[in-house]
Amino acid sequence: MDFDPLEFFTSAPVVVKADESDEVRDRSTKSDFQESTDLIWDSKSLEEKEEEDVILHLLDLPSIRNQPTYEILLLVLKSLAPDEYCNFGETDENNDEDTKKIDEESFVNWLNAKNITIEQFEKSKSYSNIYCPLLSNFKILPKLNKNFPKDVLINYLTSIISSDLNWIKGTDKKDEILKIASVRISENLGRTAIHDFTRKIKLKIDSDNSLDIKLFEPSLTSDNLGLKTWGSSLVLSQRILKDSNKYLYGSILELGSGTGLVGIAIGKIISLCGNNNFENIMMTDLPEIIDNLNKNIEINNVDKSKVKAEILDWCNPQSFLNKYPNQKYDTIILSDPIYSPHHPILVKDMLNLFIKDLDTSRVLLQIPIRSRFENERSVLFDLIKDKCGFVEVEDEIEHGYDDFGKQDFIFKLFVKSKTNSN
Repeated sequence: MDFDPLEFFTSAPVVVKADESDEVRDRSTKSDFQESTDLIWDSKSLEEKEEEDVILHLLDLPSIRNQPTYEILLLVLKSLAPDEYCNFGETDENNDEDTKKIDEESFVNWLNAKNITIEQFEKSKSYSNIYCPLLSNFKILPKLNKNFPKDVLINYLTSIISSDLNWIKGTDKKDEILKIASVRISENLGRTAIHDFTRKIKLKIDSDNSLDIKLFEPSLTSDNLGLKTWGSSLVLSQRILKDSNKYLYGSILELGSGTGLVGIAIGKIISLCGNNNFENIMMTDLPEIIDNLNKNIEINNVDKSKVKAEILDWCNPQSFLNKYPNQKYDTIILSDPIYSPHHPILVKDMLNLFIKDLDTSRVLLQIPIRSRFENERSVLFDLIKDKCGFVEVEDEIEHGYDDFGKQDFIFKLFVKSKTNSN
């Protein structure tokens, strides 16, 4: 392996917040684990405060020492699941609005989103009414996953999976609790540990309209970074959506499609616009990526007559060439293609192999600015111009985000023409 996947990941510092005016609430049923925390209770009772102002604390969660029921543990663990992933680090704006001031109807919608039945919620009250009454309040429960610092939450979840849960009858129920608690832990350990999930992408068409795309992302295994959605693909998709007729032309090949954001967005554009200048898109990636890519094409109901996905190994493209002999493309798209010193040469070979030798042919390249790969970026740009016969007609640095925060991205548009024409 030519690279370390951890080079792509940075961890954010954990900040624990507490209200200095709060006083510790006395409880005779505190466990040793609870007593060791520094979390503070609000001195005001729930009746004296607006429900929207209530801050949940660790002591509001069911203590293992009190032998919580299966139903209350299931409710808490499902409630602690993150809201729907939207773009990078954001949650769905509508979901956020719902939890600010929630009514019975929106609470039922929230339960459905968390895969919690009304029956499960009602059964949990036999425990919560006695030991953790705030969890029986339908206006407060949806706030549960927004109240705890990651390290504190991991400690609590660890207290669950380290218990034998011998008071819960039924091996299946115990296994379910342990499995969900483990998933919640993985969600708080960073992207390299996160379980399977579906990310919602919102792309702006104009001030009033947007394009919604859903991308399934399996858990990260080995060095298969193509199973994750990266910031470059979001930035490039948004750029293309704003002016597709400027950037897209004729037949389109995407090299390294990953989870499929760019290609699926283009497929949606073709359906929406009826396509004037561009015809179809061939999305490609490695064998271990292609099944998930096809799954995302299915999820988004993309017109398969306009969008295809095939295996294309840059080191050995023969299987693709056997299936599509002499196939050339007007537009080639790449998003974040460099994480090995060998990649600039491989990209150059793919461009020479698949681009049409026409003045209208172009390459769209979106790449993040990573300090470790400055040399590879420079080599790639030179190869595209010197060895592939392209001219750079657009070069822009723009700001965006990935799962780890703000990031800068370079966009370049290359054309075969020797004139600076878009």
